[in-house]
Amino acid sequence: MKLSARAVLAATCLTSALVLSGCASSGDDAPASETNHTSVKASIEAPRVTVTSFGEGERRPVAYQDLDATQTAHFSVSLGFSQTAVPAAQLSPEPPAAVTGAPLTGTAELTTTQLSDDEAGASRSVTMTLTDLARTDPSAVHVKDTVDVSPANGIAATWEATGTGRVTAISYTQPDNSTDEVDALLEGYVSALVGQLVIFPDDPIAPGATWTVEMPVIGESNTAQVTSYTLVSHEGSTVVVNATVSQHPTIGALTLDSGETVDVQSAETSSSSTITIDLEKPYPTAGQSTLTTRTVYGNKSSEYAVVQDTFQKTDFS
Repeated sequence: MKLSARAVLAATCLTSALVLSGCASSGDDAPASETNHTSVKASIEAPRVTVTSFGEGERRPVAYQDLDATQTAHFSVSLGFSQTAVPAAQLSPEPPAAVTGAPLTGTAELTTTQLSDDEAGASRSVTMTLTDLARTDPSAVHVKDTVDVSPANGIAATWEATGTGRVTAISYTQPDNSTDEVDALLEGYVSALVGQLVIFPDDPIAPGATWTVEMPVIGESNTAQVTSYTLVSHEGSTVVVNATVSQHPTIGALTLDSGETVDVQSAETSSSSTITIDLEKPYPTAGQSTLTTRTVYGNKSSEYAVVQDTFQKTDFS
């Protein structure tokens, strides 16, 4: 069973849990710039934040206090995607333990500056610049898995955010010696890193508090996401949270070469995350997160189901 170009596009748009601009207009027809080039600043849809429990004990506001801060963080991000046609009788809707992906390692240098009079309510501008980039793939089956990412050293993301962590806008800057291929490849990884940012409630909370953040994957209108947080501890400027994620596509169907339409039958996510934040720094200081989503497309008359698996693992310190 072969997918049409339309189906392949839909599959591509679902490859990353936290892609910010993977399916935005890439401007591939434009000539490459000979200098650093910055993408157009994209506005981010406001999330729906719902507190389900305020916790036990003294409630305190939780907000970033990182103006003029600098930070160095080390990271490893692995992204994976697979798409297969499976006999309907053999289908399992549960996500697999993992999908093979290529890990990217490197160093992130971050700086924060103050914003004022921002219409979207942002008070901070954070720039994250990535260096020491290295990417490997245990299987190295695909050509793209051997792409040299060193020309992308210096790629940067700048986001504007509120004190509670809600990102209102984002843009990218690519280094002058990079290529469109490398830029497109790296944006998924940068997006995964930005996706680790925690959004806190506006209301004061205590340890044990739980809240949800509901929004489209930033810059990716084809995937909706609900993140459920638990405040483990809040001591001084140090906050520890646990998080789980649930995802589902907002596009309802894929069209096959035969003209047959297959609808979304199920979408299940397996995830876990523990993140440590120093509120005086712009990025989490430690943590690990894993996320695997299986989306199944099919219909009553089809003998096969189209199964898409996405995988993401992020470690940072």
